[in-house]
Amino acid sequence: MTWKRVVTAAVLIPFVVGLVLWGSTAILALGLALVVMLAMFEYFALGDAIGHRAYRFWTASCALILVYAQWLASTMPSDYPAGWEMRYRYAWRFFGGPPTIPGTLFLFVLGIAVLTLTTRRPLVEALPAAGISSSGLILVAFPMSYMIRLHGLPSQGPQLLLFALVITWVGDTSAYFVGRLIGKHALAPHLSPKKTWEGTLAGFAAAAVVALVFLPLALASSAEGKPLGTWQDFATVLAVWLAVKPLPNPWGWSLSHWLWPYPGGRLAYVFTVLLCVNVAIASFLLLRRVNGIGYSIGWGRHWSFFVPASFIVFGCIAIPLGQAIHFIEFAPRFSEWKSLPLLSLGILFFTAWPEEFLFRGLLQNMLARASKSDLAGWWTASILFGFSHIANKSFPNWRYVLLASIAGFFYGWTWRKTGSIFTSALVHASVDVMWHFLFRTI
Repeated sequence: MTWKRVVTAAVLIPFVVGLVLWGSTAILALGLALVVMLAMFEYFALGDAIGHRAYRFWTASCALILVYAQWLASTMPSDYPAGWEMRYRYAWRFFGGPPTIPGTLFLFVLGIAVLTLTTRRPLVEALPAAGISSSGLILVAFPMSYMIRLHGLPSQGPQLLLFALVITWVGDTSAYFVGRLIGKHALAPHLSPKKTWEGTLAGFAAAAVVALVFLPLALASSAEGKPLGTWQDFATVLAVWLAVKPLPNPWGWSLSHWLWPYPGGRLAYVFTVLLCVNVAIASFLLLRRVNGIGYSIGWGRHWSFFVPASFIVFGCIAIPLGQAIHFIEFAPRFSEWKSLPLLSLGILFFTAWPEEFLFRGLLQNMLARASKSDLAGWWTASILFGFSHIANKSFPNWRYVLLASIAGFFYGWTWRKTGSIFTSALVHASVDVMWHFLFRTI
């Protein structure tokens, strides 16, 4: 069974990719009509398994009309051959116009009502038949028909459709193999005995990883050739940040632990950071080719002054302020000093470096260019950096926001003076290490 699936995928996926990227929307609509029919009848077979026999002919006919209506909606009169538009309007004049999505759905409901009232089936069979028919059209044909509209978008429609298909393929493949390997709890034993909860969750996780990788790349690709600071740039930064540091919730759920549940979620944060940093690098350094990020490790003139100066001045402000607002208290952990080297490296590369890359190399850089003011970009990025910590420890944590905003001010100053996220990351890591070993959050 597995080898049949692999061979089928190896044959059909290149064909589908070629059809999506290089085929016309009309040819795609014809192929989709066939796929919709196959999907609908498979769905009807599931209904038969539980005793719900659908009105197959009527539902399938309306599904085909729905596909046709979506194709009409995705085309423009300029796309029609010469003289075809007038013949097209003449052909539909007796029906009050060409089919539309609302009109098709209304026609389907009207037909289902007539079939239910005039059928010879008992009412206990007719109503479930209407239900399985309606759910088949709404859950199968209606969503799939929008592949035509997506493909017909004037700007990168085929690429967006391929992105949606890749997510579906990866999720389905992951669900299948994980379900076969470790699946133990049946999802719907009466409908599909081999589908498991483990496979389903794996499919969702794999699809989320693909979306996290390809959505920022698609956004960056759509902004190619435009100056830095487009909405796509800011959306990419926001998506990467939310993936690493999700919004607060009462259950302690996080996207990173959901994406990387094994082994026990202990490496979830590290894996997510590595994934997101690489996605950001590909989006901004390779696709957008952004200058001035400072993504390099080196040492320049006067950097030996800027790094310790920023760290010391921030400490002179943050320590008394943090104690005054009852945010921190002096509580050195001398027993843990043996872990200082490894912990410092971990904080530098998995906390300080990614955050400086995101907030200074990208966000502050983009805000400064968009506003045409280095000062505005610096201050705005610092405040946003503070608000990004509002959910730390508790929500809303305004004391954390205040101190993080001040810290962001000094990190941003270091980045401006040196043009390198390496120096601002050193200051950032030094602050976090000092806080970890010498202070306790109240």
